[in-house]
Amino acid sequence: DMVWISAEILFNIQDIDIGTSTWADHNPIMVVWKGQRKRSRWTLNNMILKEESFKSKMEKELTFFFKENKKEDTSLQNLWDTMKACTRGVIIDYTKKRNIEKKKTSNLLEEEYKRLEKELQKNPQKKEIKTKMEITKHKMGLLEKEELAQKIKSVKQNYFEDANKPGRWLSYKLRKERQLKKINCLINQQGQNCYENGEKKKIV
Repeated sequence: DMVWISAEILFNIQDIDIGTSTWADHNPIMVVWKGQRKRSRWTLNNMILKEESFKSKMEKELTFFFKENKKEDTSLQNLWDTMKACTRGVIIDYTKKRNIEKKKTSNLLEEEYKRLEKELQKNPQKKEIKTKMEITKHKMGLLEKEELAQKIKSVKQNYFEDANKPGRWLSYKLRKERQLKKINCLINQQGQNCYENGEKKKIV
């Protein structure tokens, strides 16, 4: 498996890695692109609402919140807004820790799958290895299924929010088009070609 790219965009690539063949006969190739990381909009992951650990944590946090913030001390609207902000912070913290653990588990499963692939190449007749690979593949699929569901939900939400705002949506698309037509290389005072965004900003 390989990827062919133009030499003009080679300097924009930070890393290339070959993944595991969990979904097809060919191994996927992952390309890490240089530049600023896009900040994604926060959306609630509905999957955590089914987890007992999350429900227990939220019950504990809300009990403490209403114990410390009584409705007699402020207006109901202020109490409601404060509670929403507090709840959002708790959810973000819980989701962040959950994602770290999930990523760790995913990496371990991927390493295990790669190890089994190499072992199968040495011993192609062993059915036990193929069985272990199928089990590992199934576990990886369950993790990726949840991630894909969350991404689809995020895309649907963005299109729903911009459905009645065509002007805003078109301006967003035009802004993205202008970003694609950027200058890839600038020459500094020493006559050297600079490709990094930070270096180009200094020259400008």
